[in-house]
Amino acid sequence: MSSPVNERRYGSRLNGMIVISLVFHVVILALLFFTPSFPSPKLTFGPVYTVSLVSLSGAVQEPRGASSAARELVRTSRPETVLKKSAEAIPEAPIRTLETRKKRDKDIDKAIEEIRRRAAAADATKRPQAKGPPENPAGSPPQPGAAEMNAQMRAYYATIWSRIKGRWVMAQGTQEVLEAVIDVTILRSGAVADLSYEKRSGNAYFDESAMRAIRKASPFPPLPAGMGDSSIQVGIRFHSSELKP
Repeated sequence: MSSPVNERRYGSRLNGMIVISLVFHVVILALLFFTPSFPSPKLTFGPVYTVSLVSLSGAVQEPRGASSAARELVRTSRPETVLKKSAEAIPEAPIRTLETRKKRDKDIDKAIEEIRRRAAAADATKRPQAKGPPENPAGSPPQPGAAEMNAQMRAYYATIWSRIKGRWVMAQGTQEVLEAVIDVTILRSGAVADLSYEKRSGNAYFDESAMRAIRKASPFPPLPAGMGDSSIQVGIRFHSSELKP
């Protein structure tokens, strides 16, 4: 039989072991509850990219070379053109030919004379005639055509308008928009036979300056050689926009 002393020793050991076990469990629980929790690291795997490094100078130079080559191709394929200098156009002068009653009567007389001449020519073809001199004997200058005559008259009008405009001045300036038209009869020699107002501007100073410019510019050059009439009647328009300051 065990003695009471041994029983007491055994009981105290058991108690000590229980206390130690309790303390150990308390420490473990305390560590579990009071230790801060850290998030567990997560491992992620993404796609793998491969990057090739390209020189910037080469990328810029390549389009430049292509554009210069294209320009060179256009330059070599474009046909060479030769530009011819066109003849200087005759400036349009504010002068027009007037159709007067006298000129219309003269045209009617010419038409009647032409009809008579054709009738006489038709009569003459029915009977033999002696050979006469040619209609255009050698040495006589040919008559100009209608287009050439019109060009000569335009050049003539430009000449006389240049002379008139160079002498057209007005003592008193004006800010109004004025216009006057003067009828002028020019003889074959270039002398002025008659002057009259076809249209007045309403400003006496302006009208008088226009009339004075024509008188100062006359006499004009002789009429073109191809002009068959002994005189021409023209209307000259004066506009304030062309007046010398």
